[in-house]
Amino acid sequence: YSNTSYISFTVAIDNQTIYDIYKLEFYVHMYTNATLMDTAFLSYDISERSHSGVYTETFTISTTGYIEVLTIEEYGIQYCTFWETYITPLIIAIAIAVILSAAYVTVTLVRKVSFKDAVGYFRQRPFYIFLPILAVGFLAYTLICSFLVEAIFVACAMLTLCATVFVRHLFDPKEK
Repeated sequence: YSNTSYISFTVAIDNQTIYDIYKLEFYVHMYTNATLMDTAFLSYDISERSHSGVYTETFTISTTGYIEVLTIEEYGIQYCTFWETYITPLIIAIAIAVILSAAYVTVTLVRKVSFKDAVGYFRQRPFYIFLPILAVGFLAYTLICSFLVEAIFVACAMLTLCATVFVRHLFDPKEK
């Protein structure tokens, strides 16, 4: 016979911020026959990070004695910083924009390709159309899923590539 009560409770948090949650904290009261038996401060690190969505998890605590009712008196949520939340998608967007821009500029300079020739190249190979379709599809996906900040990163990467192509050919004397 053990004189320990194990209490499980499920929490659902609708995170409508743009930041991930990294910690949940609870101050709880535990009762038996309407008598306060124990209090506890509970702190849980969150392994799954989800902003703009509902986070649900079941937590378990144990205490000495028989407990009938647990009430959450106070709770706190600790959020990640902007950089902690978005460093990975930001680095990916920057890397893709820089790599594609550098590749385009390098290839067109080395091979002395004009904008008209580049457009002709892609017109002759219609299977390359999947690249902009993929980018626009990913942008639409981020918007539909309410990942607004990630959508901004994708849009900025696309605009960076377009601006690079424009500037590359703008100052090329062969383009005139």
